Formats: sequence, C-alpha cells, structure tokens
Amino acid sequence: MASLGNISENPHIGILMIDFVQDLIGLHINGKASIHEDATLRAEYPDLPTEFEPGRTPERWVVVSVEEAYIHCRKHIPKMAPVARTRSWGTDDVKRKGGDYFGVKSQRRTQTPPACPVQIPRVAPHPVAGH
Repeated sequence: MASLGNISENPHIGILMIDFVQDLIGLHINGKASIHEDATLRAEYPDLPTEFEPGRTPERWVVVSVEEAYIHCRKHIPKMAPVARTRSWGTDDVKRKGGDYFGVKSQRRTQTPPACPVQIPRVAPHPVAGH
C-alpha cells in the first residue's frame, strides 16, 4: 500500500521498460498515475480480464496517462541471456542463501582496527563574557 500512498501524494511517474534479451531496446514513459477501484474501472471498461489465479483478484488498478514516451537506443543496453536458476530453499547454508556472499561475515577479526593516525589537538575552553 506504500506505493499507492506515494502515487496519491505525487502522481508523476516514470516507467522504463528494457528488452535486454531479444531486441535490445528500451521504452521510457513519463506521465501521471491514478488509482481506481476495481468495480469503478470495470464499469468503464467492461472488457477487462475476469479470470485470475486464486488470491490474485485485483482490488485496485493503477492507470497511467502518458504525457511523453520515447525510445532508448540500443547503444548502451547490454545483451543478456536468460539462464536457468536454482534456488536452495530450506537450507541453513549462509553462502547458498546469499546472506554472506563474499564470506567476510564468517571470518574472525584477528586485528583491531588501527588507531586514527591524526592527532586532534585539545583546545582549552574560552570563558564566555558576562559569566
């Protein structure tokens, strides 16, 4: 609900959609977003989809009024390839869960951090006039 609250406060929205795999092209859209209750939007657009997965029925819709849209050229869009990904669910292995990817959390500190090499001079407090 936080995102809907953000839209209520500031409806300006930017959307960037990039195809990293096939055409290497991007579409940038700027506009204003508005929030609509499902029944209200369905009354206006009766052809909206009606079949959903269990528990996935929309309560609200975010509608974007496009103010400008432009293409991002492929010059700076890297080509990526989809790869199969396995997830290790139910494991306590920190590395496999990604919690300590670089392995630094599990290493013991053998040294204390070095002391600050810069000496900060102490200054005597100055008396305040009238006290």
